[in-house]
Amino acid sequence: MTTERIDIIVREDGSRVVKRNISDIGNAADDAANSLDLMKSILTGLIAGGIITGLIRMADTYTNIQNKLRLVTTGTENLARVTKELKNIANDTRSDFEATAELYARLANSSKELGVGQKQLLAFTKTLNQAIVLSGASAEEAAGGIRQLAQGMASGTLRGDELNSVMENFPKVADIIAQGLGVTRGELRKLGAEGKISAKTIIDAFADAEKAVNEDFGKTIPTVSQSLTVFRNNFMVWVGELDQATGFTANLSKLIIYLSQNLNTLIPILAGVGVAIATAFAPGLIVQFTAQIRGLWALMMANPFVAVAAVVTGLI
Repeated sequence: MTTERIDIIVREDGSRVVKRNISDIGNAADDAANSLDLMKSILTGLIAGGIITGLIRMADTYTNIQNKLRLVTTGTENLARVTKELKNIANDTRSDFEATAELYARLANSSKELGVGQKQLLAFTKTLNQAIVLSGASAEEAAGGIRQLAQGMASGTLRGDELNSVMENFPKVADIIAQGLGVTRGELRKLGAEGKISAKTIIDAFADAEKAVNEDFGKTIPTVSQSLTVFRNNFMVWVGELDQATGFTANLSKLIIYLSQNLNTLIPILAGVGVAIATAFAPGLIVQFTAQIRGLWALMMANPFVAVAAVVTGLI
């Protein structure tokens, strides 16, 4: 029998390369795990903090305001002008923009019956906001009061719960209405029960008191709560205008509707495609998405407003 000898030679430099490669793979795995942990932490923070939900809610609020104002304006240019006027009124009176716009829209719907024009309604809205602030209402109470008064006036007359709320919570407003009717504040309930406090009467009373109210308001000092209301107004408009420019929530709404209408077809397809994509491209996608999350984190550290824009336009 012939015996053959086979020598196997392991080169030291080759073993080092293999070891180093294996180590690199391990380090890469650790980096990926760390990146995923970072991504998970950031996303969890965003979701838990309600940032994304809050931005979408603000964009929706601005869209709702625009929809209401479209019904009482005469075109794109007029809509833009009225929106700007109402935002300025809300900020100048340190009042909630949404409630201010709602008041205007409700009254503008009845403008023909009231016999008042756009300019007079805007002036009334401003003076009313000032009177509510002069009544010592908090920002939240003021927003509620504006809505309640708008509801009462939209019905044609102020009476019942709306009138009681005004008299109890907004004495300056009640005084202006009483002065316009030539009665005392205590007599307003009787007139309300008789249906004699009409929306037109209230608007006229505020027109007469405009100068005096404006002077009194000029002597007030903004509270922290009111200042935050102004900040929220401006931030909401910024988010809303950015949303309209990018069409983000409109496209998101269309996508949600489409998905909801095609779930039976899409779910089996997406399940199969998802497995294939995950198998072929998952490592690359993880790296790319992790880089985006790292970039968002850097933006948040440097400039929260830029980060918000990034979230609205690209990451959700």
